[in-house]
Amino acid sequence: MRSPCLMRCCDLAFVGISVYGITSGLTVAAQNRKPALATSPSLPIGRYKLDMPIEGVTGLTEFSQAEYATYGRNFDGEKNYNAPTIDFLKRRWKVALGTVGGKVYKIALYFESESKNTVIDVSTDVMQYCQQRLGKASEQQEALFMWDTSDGNVVVQFGKAGSTYMINLFETSRAVRTFAPKR
Repeated sequence: MRSPCLMRCCDLAFVGISVYGITSGLTVAAQNRKPALATSPSLPIGRYKLDMPIEGVTGLTEFSQAEYATYGRNFDGEKNYNAPTIDFLKRRWKVALGTVGGKVYKIALYFESESKNTVIDVSTDVMQYCQQRLGKASEQQEALFMWDTSDGNVVVQFGKAGSTYMINLFETSRAVRTFAPKR
């Protein structure tokens, strides 16, 4: 059964800047709120894990100057990469990795489709996956769900840009609390 909230979420449009930039802002907001007691680690997503070293990971392409200009860098020593697409929950997802000091601090997955029904089906799968592994979201807005985890946080965001429906799944390491802001 499809959730009315998920159907409504898929009708919402993103406002303003890029998805990656929006999430960077959410990460800062999440750092400033008092987290709930977290016992579960973030989600397993393909071969990527928070705080893993980037050395030896193949198929990565560092962001172009244009991508950095669009998405920015939040921390000293930050390098961001487009990674090969992965199969996650029986769908093909785009992947970006944020790193500082050679370790992954952010895993960003993006699913896009012009089919509203496809996105609703994938949204249902994503929410079930997160709830089974992480429990009830620690924070929820109309098109955004956040879970505090023992190693950081997980954010699921739904939106629409033009005729494209999007699902974004982000994991951010708790280590960001120790990073020096970009000057």
